[in-house]
Amino acid sequence: MAGDSFFDSIRAFGVTRASDTPLAGVSAGLAKRWNVDPLVVRAIFVALTVMGGAGITLYALGWLFLPDETDRIHGQEPFYGQITASFVFGVLIVFASLGGTGWGWGWGNGWPGPFALLITIVVVAVVIVALNAQ
Repeated sequence: MAGDSFFDSIRAFGVTRASDTPLAGVSAGLAKRWNVDPLVVRAIFVALTVMGGAGITLYALGWLFLPDETDRIHGQEPFYGQITASFVFGVLIVFASLGGTGWGWGWGNGWPGPFALLITIVVVAVVIVALNAQ
């Protein structure tokens, strides 16, 4: 399938999301790969979020593109006709966290911004239509 080499290269990094965590396991997976405490990675995501909002976007991208312990990547599944709630939620978080008035990282000045909200609404509508068509 097209794109498999991209996802195989992601798997080659050796990072897997942990399943025994409160959220998606991105921080714990990265911490295990880097051999640091998961709290350090979580603190980095929080700091990135507070300093401009990028932490949430990066975490959601990790949720979508890092494999879990069973080697499943949520971002790859739509290529095989499988749209899961985790995929939809991850995409919504990415678009909502783009923030500002356009594609910026901003958490102020009208977050999440009209453009990000418009994209989120369009994505939700497309997913609903796609799920109903199956």
